[in-house]
Amino acid sequence: MKYIKKNFNSHYVIGTLFYSFPSLFSIIISLISIPIFLNYSNIDIYSNYLINHFVLTIAIITNLNFGKIATINIARAKREKFNIFFTSFFFTMIFSSILTILIFVFFSIIINYFQLENIKSLLSIKILIGLFLTNLYLTLEGYFKGNLNYKLLSIFNLFFYSISISFPSLIILYEIPIDIFSLSLFIKVCVVVVMLLTILAKVKFVKFKIHTLYLNDCINNLKWMTLNTFLLQVYNYFDKYIIKIFLGNLSFVYYTVSQQITSKLGDPLLSYNNIFIAKTNKNKKNSRDNLSYSAITYCLYILIVFIILYFFLDYVLELYLGEAFNKTYSNLIKIFFLISTIGSFSRLIVDYYDLVGNSKKNSIIEILFLFPFILGIILAIYNQNLFFFVFLILLKEIFALTVRIFFIRQLFYFKWFLLIQFLLIILINILWFSQINLSILIIAQLIHLIFFLPIKKIRLFYRL
Repeated sequence: MKYIKKNFNSHYVIGTLFYSFPSLFSIIISLISIPIFLNYSNIDIYSNYLINHFVLTIAIITNLNFGKIATINIARAKREKFNIFFTSFFFTMIFSSILTILIFVFFSIIINYFQLENIKSLLSIKILIGLFLTNLYLTLEGYFKGNLNYKLLSIFNLFFYSISISFPSLIILYEIPIDIFSLSLFIKVCVVVVMLLTILAKVKFVKFKIHTLYLNDCINNLKWMTLNTFLLQVYNYFDKYIIKIFLGNLSFVYYTVSQQITSKLGDPLLSYNNIFIAKTNKNKKNSRDNLSYSAITYCLYILIVFIILYFFLDYVLELYLGEAFNKTYSNLIKIFFLISTIGSFSRLIVDYYDLVGNSKKNSIIEILFLFPFILGIILAIYNQNLFFFVFLILLKEIFALTVRIFFIRQLFYFKWFLLIQFLLIILINILWFSQINLSILIIAQLIHLIFFLPIKKIRLFYRL
């Protein structure tokens, strides 16, 4: 009992568990909803539904990081949290909305001019409404993150990101004549309204004024943070639009469903990242500890999940996809798993750069890879091969993470331990894809882990 109480004194443990709840629940929802979509709906309808949701992620750019900057400022100055929130909300309503409309008009012109039939669903006014909602959600989320409201935010995340996408599968299953994307937007509206009312209910009286420190943070960091999110949007979603346009709806569904399933495995790591932001921002003197033990946590998590996938992936996929199962799904998942987990750790490093006011350097790193990435996309289109896309993204994630870590390498303890573990993880996953026997390598990695894992220091850091 004492051991359990001790564990739950750790903010990392508590926060990650709360943030992970929607991720764990969404895995269950996905296991139910994805096969329903694949087996009971038309491929064209499902692919349009997916691309409509993907385009809403453009709000990560149009939000202009007002939510993220609010998180950082509220964590610094809790007493001024309402003024910070109102300032961020005001900026979102004005600047984010204007930018959203401009981008929507721009894409409408491009789609109509080039007659891009496979993505014509993006011309709907519902897309514009969805972008406005996502802008507001990201800003509201910033308030809850800054206050470390793990439990409440986990519920909002569950409904906004998971239930809103998966629940409409029941409409497909029971053949109810309701537009599934409209239903998804309605759920998102409900979440945003409840979040806003939750915040306003705590406000007794605030004389609204623009928060000066928040404004200064926006002036100093917003351009670089937004440039970085723009580049991440290109790296994370540009491939999907290209696949839908040039390779067709079936290839798009193979690619997207595989990535969707795998992203759920990376969600607990993103939950962990949220706690990392709050803890590091609160005490930057502990940056070395936070970075080093976070890297070890990633290594352990990736290895454990890999072993589970190695033994059960094909069996589970065949069981729940049923007649829709295709070997392409499992082959894509093998690489997407590596992309998802390495990408999550890369985002943790990105968050660190933002926290220490070094967003510019991170943006420069992303720009360095932009031209080779575009060339790789062109090569993948020319070869009409899904696996060209997935390996291109993997290479980009590995090289980008390497460069980011290089510039802050002095902040990491256990360098050789971490290097060997990450190299073995990458090698084992690629060999798994190539269907080569991995027994010796897996045993070698486990032996290295057993002999060199700093267990006592980990327990001390996490208060276990």
